[in-house]
Amino acid sequence: MQGLRSVLPCAGESCIQQHSILRYWSISYSCAVGFIAMDREDERRRLGLCLDCENARVIETPRSSKFYQCQLSFRDQSFPKYPRLPVVECSGYLRKEPPS
Repeated sequence: MQGLRSVLPCAGESCIQQHSILRYWSISYSCAVGFIAMDREDERRRLGLCLDCENARVIETPRSSKFYQCQLSFRDQSFPKYPRLPVVECSGYLRKEPPS
């Protein structure tokens, strides 16, 4: 049961008992939603505006490192190619449309 603590967002003893190893893949909806929301908030703190910017391209290396490349840097030298994260203000920020 120790390994479940890092996976479940609620991570309390009652939650771990409720979600036995046999039911690992059928975690309750409320816990799954909480886990996704916490993950998204953490990403927002680490990446800032690049997380959902239309001009950001994610470059992933073979060793699973991720870099955020600003596509505007190819047209306008005032934008850094690999901005320092988190980006909290950007004149080129265009919010991506959420998938329908």
